[in-house]
Amino acid sequence: MNDNRLKEAMVKYSHLVYHKQWVANHDGNLSARCSGDLFLLTPTSFSKGDITSRHLITVDSTGKRRSGRFQPFSEFQLHRAVYNCRPDVNAIIHAHPTTASGFAVCGLQIDGPFMPEAVVSIGDTIP
Repeated sequence: MNDNRLKEAMVKYSHLVYHKQWVANHDGNLSARCSGDLFLLTPTSFSKGDITSRHLITVDSTGKRRSGRFQPFSEFQLHRAVYNCRPDVNAIIHAHPTTASGFAVCGLQIDGPFMPEAVVSIGDTIP
């Protein structure tokens, strides 16, 4: 995917997670693998509903900003760990869906099968 299409996709999905109310205020972040050891990120401290292509930044694998004027989000090292372990992963969306966040805040886990696809990929319990 070329840089312009990647930026368009990042803006599209930033707006999507905002409109689906999977993030509030400045919650969540998005990243995508670019060429080489570069990554395209949404910046910290921005509502995903306000993101435009001019807000996006590029960082190297250490998290050092290579282009853009805003700051990278603090969780980039977690994204980088996923990219390092999973070369097939080319983008990550970190969101806070209301129901999932509610379960987590209440300390509730989901026990037993709930969707076959999820059981296959993550198991039959979500702690």
